[in-house]
Amino acid sequence: MQVVITEDDKRVCLALSGEIDADNCVEVSRAVADTGVYDRPLEVDMTEVTFIDSSGVSELLALRPPYEENGQAIRIVKLSRPVRRVLEVTGLLDTFGVPSHDISD
Repeated sequence: MQVVITEDDKRVCLALSGEIDADNCVEVSRAVADTGVYDRPLEVDMTEVTFIDSSGVSELLALRPPYEENGQAIRIVKLSRPVRRVLEVTGLLDTFGVPSHDISD
């Protein structure tokens, strides 16, 4: 898995790629914590994620509290089919504000 974070005055962007599973999911939290920025929304691009398991989903959910405490949200702005399927099955599309049209093939 690869994690790339960029930020500007309006948001923090987290681009993930590869497989997200129990072996590497904590890298996502570490990367976000390293920015120390919770006063802007976090946008997650998962276009290049080929697999995500329940530990990866749990890690994404665990990122929410510090943003919500600051009146911000975590939104998945782009996602691959495998990620979309997992979020559909778990009922989390709305939780992460996934637009119905925002899916990569």
